[in-house]
Amino acid sequence: MKSKRFNLANISKSLGLKKTYFASHVFDSRIDAGFDQDKSYKKVWQHFKGWEIETEKPVFDPEVFTMMDFRLKWKDSTSFTYVLPNKPTRALIEFTFFAPFFIPAGDYDKYLQRYIDQFLKVGKYTIKNVEQGIIPMSDYPFHQHHQKNITKIGTGGGWVRPSSGYSFRNSSRYVKQLIENIKSGRSAHQGITRNRFRTYDTIFLICSRIIMKWVNHYLLRCIAKTPFSKFLSFLMKRPPFLKMPGLFPLLKNGHF
Repeated sequence: MKSKRFNLANISKSLGLKKTYFASHVFDSRIDAGFDQDKSYKKVWQHFKGWEIETEKPVFDPEVFTMMDFRLKWKDSTSFTYVLPNKPTRALIEFTFFAPFFIPAGDYDKYLQRYIDQFLKVGKYTIKNVEQGIIPMSDYPFHQHHQKNITKIGTGGGWVRPSSGYSFRNSSRYVKQLIENIKSGRSAHQGITRNRFRTYDTIFLICSRIIMKWVNHYLLRCIAKTPFSKFLSFLMKRPPFLKMPGLFPLLKNGHF
């Protein structure tokens, strides 16, 4: 669907596949074409595939999940597995990458199968659902594509944390800010995205592209050296990078 402004009482026109829509304001989550065309910013991809499986016997604890299990990796990459149970017999197993490249489609299935067989050892199971996705992790200024009557949101608005690929917490916070802006008569996108920690995100993206072994070490160090609540804050929010362990020892060791 294409969106553009034209002079009719500040109304935006959206051209859909089958219909044309008119609105005083359009909220657009699509990534602008400029993202692919601009090569001056760092770009890494969080790409993943997950199986929701159901086992014959109760083997999962719905109160416990596995986050970033690095025991099984695809070659020399930043890759890990999530295990997210929702019932004693049901869980989502997801194999995830932070990488500047993609892998053959069949390799996701091979590694999911291997992780289940080698580490979960759940016995017989069936695959109930499959999910797969790609999320850009970049310091690209998505916010530059806001217009007076078109507000970019979600991935297209830069709501994804560049150094973690997480967006749920940002989305919750930004939606509240967006609503307050509209109620107060301000520009809908005012104060939504900030670049305060752009330097940290850029450093992380550089590492993800050229020294992926360090990214694995750094994430494991963060998990080991910080309370879990603070690590979640690192993934979902934007804490001061000066407080995150391991960054400046890396700089001293001459990796840059």
